[in-house]
Amino acid sequence: MLPGADFVDAGGDGRTDTVGHGTTVAALIAGQDDPTGMIGIAHRARILPVRVLDRKNRYRDAGI
Repeated sequence: MLPGADFVDAGGDGRTDTVGHGTTVAALIAGQDDPTGMIGIAHRARILPVRVLDRKNRYRDAGI
């Protein structure tokens, strides 16, 4: 996982997923092989975490 950015909470690194969507998608894309047979479609990909959704799954546009 690469260093990321948090556009919701100052000082965050994008690794906090309070909604769960990003974690699920990252696992589908870059999941590693494990004893259950889970492997992502691009298991050698690197993830760049970027948080843009708040705890209520909302995105606040800077222009609003």
